[in-house]
Amino acid sequence: MSHNRSVDVSRAPARVARHWALLAVLLCSAAPSAAQCCRVSFPGDELVTGASANALLRGPWMSSAWRRPLPRLAVFTLGSFVYERYFDSSGWEWSDFNQRLAGYLATEAIVTGVRWLRRRL
Repeated sequence: MSHNRSVDVSRAPARVARHWALLAVLLCSAAPSAAQCCRVSFPGDELVTGASANALLRGPWMSSAWRRPLPRLAVFTLGSFVYERYFDSSGWEWSDFNQRLAGYLATEAIVTGVRWLRRRL
């Protein structure tokens, strides 16, 4: 039993363009939601967020080219900026952005240090 399936490759660019257009519309029309009033917050939450983002960006679901230090930092910085600018209920605050970046860089330093020690020993 042979199943003949044809893939319409000519429609793929149109689908991608529609997806990007939908994403742009959603980002441009974003407004604070009712759920943003009840954010779980604790001292150091931005540091933990930066460290968690570093760990997530190292995962196997990222392509190997994006797991290198500089592209990973660029993706994190862009994501942190977009979150702070468009989704944070308290608006833009440099302290939040800087704390997330500090958590990211601290995790980067720890992982690099552990790898260096493992190579030395």
